[in-house]
Amino acid sequence: MGNLFNYLQKSYEKIYLGIMFDLDEFHSNYKIFSCCLNFFLTTHVFTCFFMTGLIWLVQVVHYPTYKFIDKTQFQEYQIFHTTSISWIVVPIMIIEIISGVFLLFSMKINFWNFLNLLGVFGIWLVTFLFSVNYHNQLHRGFDLNAIENLILTNWFRTIFWTLRSLGWIYFLNSKIH
Repeated sequence: MGNLFNYLQKSYEKIYLGIMFDLDEFHSNYKIFSCCLNFFLTTHVFTCFFMTGLIWLVQVVHYPTYKFIDKTQFQEYQIFHTTSISWIVVPIMIIEIISGVFLLFSMKINFWNFLNLLGVFGIWLVTFLFSVNYHNQLHRGFDLNAIENLILTNWFRTIFWTLRSLGWIYFLNSKIH
């Protein structure tokens, strides 16, 4: 049991305390900084994994369902959808970008941190250039072209989140072994 505990503790230290910076340079701020870093790293990875699962559900099940909604009820449904899902998606995306910026500037900048944050900004760019626009078109009523474009452009967000999650799995696993 003691060996398992030591292994887990060393793995934890490798991941959360020594990922990309030299702790010796923080001296007296070490405990405060590592606690903050732990919180932001855990939060960021969680939000990425959460949104990856959610975006796959939306992409494969939810958006294609739009084609089968009664056209007389569509506008009401679309308003309900965007209002309801915004309560989930908006806070998570804001937390994701804040924690990603914190991680980028609180640790030594490396390729993975930069690539991760570039993926977050890519997701935001696609969201506001395409997704919001198509949802606004659908607020006026059923529009098959807008639905198909929403599904098509949402693949970019789905791929970005998926690649980022896979990247986090690889990155964190490489720090344990």
